[in-house]
Amino acid sequence: MSRGSWGAPRAIVGVLLALASIAGLTECLRRSLLAWRWRSRPMQLIEIADVCASPAGVGNAGRLLAQVCAEADEASIGFVLRVRRTNERAIALYRRAGFVLMASADDQRLAVMTRCESAAPRSTRDGNQYAAGVGALLIGVATATYWAATRDVLAALCLLGGLGALGRAAIIDVRELRLPNAWTGLALACGVGGAITVGAGFTVALGLAAGAAPFLLLHLLDPKALGFGDVKFAGAAGAVIAIVWLPASVLMALAALSTSLVGRIIRPHGPRAFGPYLMLGTLVALFAARFLDSKGLST
Repeated sequence: MSRGSWGAPRAIVGVLLALASIAGLTECLRRSLLAWRWRSRPMQLIEIADVCASPAGVGNAGRLLAQVCAEADEASIGFVLRVRRTNERAIALYRRAGFVLMASADDQRLAVMTRCESAAPRSTRDGNQYAAGVGALLIGVATATYWAATRDVLAALCLLGGLGALGRAAIIDVRELRLPNAWTGLALACGVGGAITVGAGFTVALGLAAGAAPFLLLHLLDPKALGFGDVKFAGAAGAVIAIVWLPASVLMALAALSTSLVGRIIRPHGPRAFGPYLMLGTLVALFAARFLDSKGLST
């Protein structure tokens, strides 16, 4: 099939990815404004334990939670819940109400969930927001440099959509220590679409394998040290990187592991989100690929 025959599929892929990118950026903006709202004014804090523990967070308990949330929002009061981790249905209800699961537990083994970022130290929140801002800027720069070198708008949109989805997943990982399948799946779809638009569909499979293989091995050796969500993130990142240059997928793994080792040395204790390190490794790999291409060293 000739390159020109890809016109209609390229247009469809481009429109879908443009819409996905706009939706992702809109969601990021909404959450950033919400975080600014909570941070910009002093707040009181209330805590409730097992408010929806029986019967599993439904019925009157669910209505009570909605009422308390509404009153807390009206009075600008922070709201923290403590819930047993085994009560999965209640945790699902809390998530629908806007709560996120924090990486801590009290002496009674109750997990902590909160709706406001004021529960975290201000320095940590500011640092995370600065990192997210720098990451968004680097994503824009990486996409712009790729477009400037190739003038392929649809492939650049695929790259932007994939990086945006990975960045969103990394932000969620920092806050909740989980990598949602929806965002990693979207990144993988963008990688597939980008490979199709540049006429190299087979490379996406190689990129996925090259990105995921080292982390799959680590996961098999010690599942507690590295979750399977990180493996899926790495695979999706490898697929996105393959749009630009396939061998850079290996560089992504090396950069992510190196930076995570430095982070562990700096702060050796406590749980650690690995998604941001994978995202940093992805950006390092992309910029390295563009540098090598500018020197005529990539083929």
